[in-house]
Amino acid sequence: MANYLTNPQEVRPESFDLSKLFQGFTTSQGDEVASVNPAKMGRFLQMIMNIESYGGKNMRQDTGGPGSGLFQLETGENEGGWTRLNRAFLNLPARLTPQKLARHRDAFGYRTAEGLKGSFDATRFDEQEQIYLMAANIMLSEGGRELFDKWAGSGSDDDFLDWWAKHHWAGSEDESEIETKKEEVKKNL
Repeated sequence: MANYLTNPQEVRPESFDLSKLFQGFTTSQGDEVASVNPAKMGRFLQMIMNIESYGGKNMRQDTGGPGSGLFQLETGENEGGWTRLNRAFLNLPARLTPQKLARHRDAFGYRTAEGLKGSFDATRFDEQEQIYLMAANIMLSEGGRELFDKWAGSGSDDDFLDWWAKHHWAGSEDESEIETKKEEVKKNL
């Protein structure tokens, strides 16, 4: 209560409001994050869902690596799901970080000297919340903002696939294998 009286901007909202997120913000580290076109971000997110979850099914992966939700976020300790949850929680201003996000963060694991422990299950978030987490991540430079902006300017499937390959196949795969996978994925866009 005292926090609200001294700084009403610090009160965490109850809802995940994409329209406010898309307007841009200043991170907790003081970095300015520019606004995005909501329609373009929506299209970009849909393209990821088309590849990852048959167009946007909130499901757990039963083949391949462990993933869950609309974007098939990795479920292990300090993996993709945790990364997105923590980036949103630690980088977004409190006015954009819903109470439920903090509760989910606490429920998924516990903090140790090495970091957060526990498993992440995106299906514990509703669809709007998963979209919010993914969009917040993409808006940040660590989440691929530069390549998103390139795609937003061009609308090119190839620019989208460059982003997706960099952030999805962030391993040591060679370029020819990545190009082959990109061609296979184009069929699902």
